[in-house]
Amino acid sequence: MNRRLSIIAALCTAAAVVAGCASPQTWPSQDADGLHIPSIVWPEGPPNLDDERVSTIINAEVILAAANNAHDYSSPTLRLYLTEEYIAREAERSSRSAVNPKGSSTDLAYYFFVGPSPLIVGNTRDTDAGAEVDVCLAGGGYPWRNDKGDPDPVAYLGEHKTGVAWRYILSRQSDGSLVVSNSYSRHLDDCGINNVKYGVFDPQPPYGDVVHEDEFIQPDGSHGRLDDGDAS
Repeated sequence: MNRRLSIIAALCTAAAVVAGCASPQTWPSQDADGLHIPSIVWPEGPPNLDDERVSTIINAEVILAAANNAHDYSSPTLRLYLTEEYIAREAERSSRSAVNPKGSSTDLAYYFFVGPSPLIVGNTRDTDAGAEVDVCLAGGGYPWRNDKGDPDPVAYLGEHKTGVAWRYILSRQSDGSLVVSNSYSRHLDDCGINNVKYGVFDPQPPYGDVVHEDEFIQPDGSHGRLDDGDAS
């Protein structure tokens, strides 16, 4: 299977190509080495994937959202797009909303992603180690990742026209591929997200569900949280 197409499986139709891939599209569901990735509906068309640096980021965000929602970070496919350190960082963040069934807060719902984090790509540049990509991130946190599915995350995108200035660090691997090795806020100023393209999972995740610690699968396949105490 082609590495770059293992997640981004759907291509623009002939009609969509004429419109610059702006037509609504659905990427079919698939299995990523045991991790189920639901269908993704792109109402305004998918992001442009011609640039390897951008496609690496979109692939990474798709599989990270799917891993979070499945509370399972053990799929080897994650390692095609992300470093071990980055996977561990995201798994730790997700595991915080898994609860200890013997703790004091046993009914706290798990936080699910609506879909891959929406973003608008800005500057891209190659570096000696790989690449850097500046984006305006529209869905890195609440309500794009939430426990109740309310308020409507898509409506929220339309009502709030600013996002977070974010930077992805990509590392070039020995086989020539790029992986995401870090990401962080560039500065505190807001950035514009007008006309951001977003994709939503179909079906949507089970908002309101509680995930217990022993149901959370770490990158090494072990179960449970790496930190002590209840989820906050």
